[in-house]
Amino acid sequence: NNPQVVGTTATESLAQSQEMNGGTRSSSTSSNALGGDLIGRRIVFDNGISGVVVVHRPPVLFVYVDSASGESTAATIDEGKATVYDNLVSIEIADSLLQSDCFGRTDSITADAGSDNRTLQRPIFAPIPQVKDIALINKPLITGVTMFDALAPIGKGQNMLFVGHDIEDMRRYVTDILSIQTKGNPPTKCVYASTGTKEDNEQIKNLLESTALDKDVVLVTGDSISSNNNKDEASLAAEATVVAATAFALC
Repeated sequence: NNPQVVGTTATESLAQSQEMNGGTRSSSTSSNALGGDLIGRRIVFDNGISGVVVVHRPPVLFVYVDSASGESTAATIDEGKATVYDNLVSIEIADSLLQSDCFGRTDSITADAGSDNRTLQRPIFAPIPQVKDIALINKPLITGVTMFDALAPIGKGQNMLFVGHDIEDMRRYVTDILSIQTKGNPPTKCVYASTGTKEDNEQIKNLLESTALDKDVVLVTGDSISSNNNKDEASLAAEATVVAATAFALC
């Protein structure tokens, strides 16, 4: 197994790591380093394994581990220090971005010589805006699906929960909605966040290509290096949180 979630417990001194349910690990770090909200910050263990803090419930941190930094099996997180960095984990966004995983490993269109391919650094877990800073929702989002637009219209900036039993059918509805947005004047850049397996992500990528959306819709996935498709519930929840945060960072 390749556990994705690490729990770090703050104490006054270094404490021995102990195994917890579902591959989650408990380690320790100085309590002086845990002031304030640490969600979104990079953390590195003594053995070089690193990740991003997903949940901070003092004195416990839950970390989504980056597979590129090493195998996070039960034997690899030993007692020792865990360094929490002050800066937020960020992603580099280019105009030519096509696909990215939640750690910023990207796939972009090769920019033509002399073209303006701007890049921008954005934190994955940006501060949540206050209600007073959120724009008023006063425009409809036209989906192109009659039953949505007539019976359950969506305002631009709103959320919609789409529940169904046929995943293939739901994906087709999503691509139809995305297609309408990308054909607007001006066209809207869209982001498709996927928390499925590598096979699921490949199917979605093929679907976007078959509907000619692969150049207009950015696909965001979980850890693209991880080979583990049998994650526990805690790891799946952490991955979904990081993927969603990365998708919003691109918007």
